[in-house]
Amino acid sequence: MNTSFQKTLCDVVLLLNELPRQRSSVESAHARFKRFQKAHRGVRCNLLVDQPPGSNEADYDILLGAPDGGTVAVSWRPDEGVPWTVQYSDHWAANYVLTVNKHHTSIQSALIYLRTVLNRKPDLMNDLINKLLIQEAMDESPPAVSNKETEKAVDEFRLSHGLYSAVAMRQWLDEMSLTMAALRELMTGNVSARKLKKRVTADKVRPYFDAHRNDFEVLTIFRVQAPSKTVAVSMAKVARPSGLWMALHKKGSLLPTPNGQLATKHARELPPEFAGASPDMILGPKRSAEGYWVGQLLQRRAARFDDSTRARIEDLVFEDWLAERRKHASIRWHWV
Repeated sequence: MNTSFQKTLCDVVLLLNELPRQRSSVESAHARFKRFQKAHRGVRCNLLVDQPPGSNEADYDILLGAPDGGTVAVSWRPDEGVPWTVQYSDHWAANYVLTVNKHHTSIQSALIYLRTVLNRKPDLMNDLINKLLIQEAMDESPPAVSNKETEKAVDEFRLSHGLYSAVAMRQWLDEMSLTMAALRELMTGNVSARKLKKRVTADKVRPYFDAHRNDFEVLTIFRVQAPSKTVAVSMAKVARPSGLWMALHKKGSLLPTPNGQLATKHARELPPEFAGASPDMILGPKRSAEGYWVGQLLQRRAARFDDSTRARIEDLVFEDWLAERRKHASIRWHWV
């Protein structure tokens, strides 16, 4: 073996033994390695630094260019009574569930987000991706959040979760392994996200309404789920002369007890058959995931650009904006 390379290899072992193992001292380790490189200019060498997530420690490997053109990797571990295989049994990303571009979310962060923010049946994978895309956008241009806004958000969160006393609040924080400071930080993030949404959608809401006005007509409907197509056909036939509600509740009716739904919604949130229907028209039977339904349009009101319509359009525009960002994002799930 080349004598110069042999000496460098021995010096590498000594250097690895002396490098500081604290995360806060990594810059000092780089400085010492640069001095080592200058003293061994005849050998190609590189320093690799491992900083496991959630750990205060750092570990090092040094790669040496061998005389035959190959590469020698040198590692050194102090004897701490922990077998090497146990020390490295966890993947470096074991604490992460997702990375979007350069933003990570940890298991704890994901669980807290899902438990405290989502009050509906969500598409969990898309929601987690959206959370990081929103964080990325806020980092690019952070919305200003005042202490007053944060405290208001904390109070709203506390009341919405039934945490009416200091004792109940402290118990919830203990159960979630959170501090009050961490909760305030979480609420500040929520306020920032709402402000980002307002900023993204501000000049798009009214044009969207004008272009999709029919989608926001307000329809009042009565719809009944039937156990079979035969029953649905009979239901529709009996309902046409007098109306669906009257037919189902008429004395002596042989139809089964109905599973009816009386609702007032935007046209876009209802089956498309209702959009073109005239008042009192009986619709169906129509097939659905649950079987068959029969419905009746009771009332149609013109679309109004009111607060509820504005809020719904903000949701739709923001969802479109997020969908576009997802198309161009680098997304990697850490399944192992």
